[in-house]
Amino acid sequence: MENNFWQKTKRFWKYMAVFYLLVILFFVLINMGFFGEMPSFKELEEPKNAVASQIYAADGSYLGKIFTHNRMPITYKDLPPHLVNALIATEDSRFYIHSGIDPKALLGVFKGVITADNRGGGSTITQQLAKNLFPRG
Repeated sequence: MENNFWQKTKRFWKYMAVFYLLVILFFVLINMGFFGEMPSFKELEEPKNAVASQIYAADGSYLGKIFTHNRMPITYKDLPPHLVNALIATEDSRFYIHSGIDPKALLGVFKGVITADNRGGGSTITQQLAKNLFPRG
C-alpha cells in the first residue's frame, strides 16, 4: 500500500512538471509571435483611433464632418458616472474583481458549449477593448 502511495505521488509531480513546462512553452510561443504579433508598448499607450475630420470654411464657419465612423475623442473624466456604471453592470459585472480575464465567465462558456446552452459570452470589457483596438484581420 505504501508503495502505491509513492507511485501516485511520483505520477502527480510528473504531471505537474509537464503542466508547468507546457505553460512556459505557451508563453515562450506568445513572445516569439507564434500566435500573432503583439502590439508594442507605444501602440498600447497611444492606440490609433479613426476620428471624424471636421471641415471648416476659410471664414472659420463649420461645414461638416467626413468620417467612416463618427468618433470624437473624450477623456474618462468627461464620461458621466452613470454611463460607466451602466456599461460595467451590463457588460462585465465582475469588472472590479478580475484582472482582465474572468475565470467564472469562461467556465460558464465552457459549460454552455458542452450543454449547448448559449447564454452569453465570456469576454470582459478589457478583452473587448483589446479586440477593437487591435483587430486581427
